[in-house]
Amino acid sequence: MAKAAEADASIVQAATTLEVTDRASDYLTTLDRMINLTHIADAKAAPLLAAHATVAAVTTTQLDKIVALVRDGSPADLVGVALLATAYLVCATVSVVLTLRVFLPQGSPGQGSLLYFADIANMRQQDFVARSLASSADDLARDALEQTYIVAGIAGTKFQRVRLALLLMIGAVVAWLGLMAMANY
Repeated sequence: MAKAAEADASIVQAATTLEVTDRASDYLTTLDRMINLTHIADAKAAPLLAAHATVAAVTTTQLDKIVALVRDGSPADLVGVALLATAYLVCATVSVVLTLRVFLPQGSPGQGSLLYFADIANMRQQDFVARSLASSADDLARDALEQTYIVAGIAGTKFQRVRLALLLMIGAVVAWLGLMAMANY
């Protein structure tokens, strides 16, 4: 009877270990998805920078016309150029800054995670190996959940910045188009 109870306990322990390992694997998959979302935000930000660079390059080809309008135009032209140029510069500058912030690391100092590259890089190799081998599936599951939460926050911040940068870029382009129309007609 005692052998049967031991066998039952062993089966329960094996099933529990398998369940925890499966959960840890699911959590790691979720963490990987969150990391991929940060890459998607980065991919959305890159064309914004390229568009800003293009608009700035085209603007430099039109500076002589803008200067002529300011020099020879009416006071209303001067006010229009000042307003449109200011709107363009403010919107474009803030948009570029937000876009660049998407690419900058946003993590806080690590907490010794076995899953976060910066934490791993700050450990001595033998400490990393020892901690990894000593960690249970529950420990890794908890670490994966904590990292998932952190990375989800980073991804959310990146997407907010991309969205605001895009809206500001639209404002910059509208002001820029008005400025180009004034300078060329």
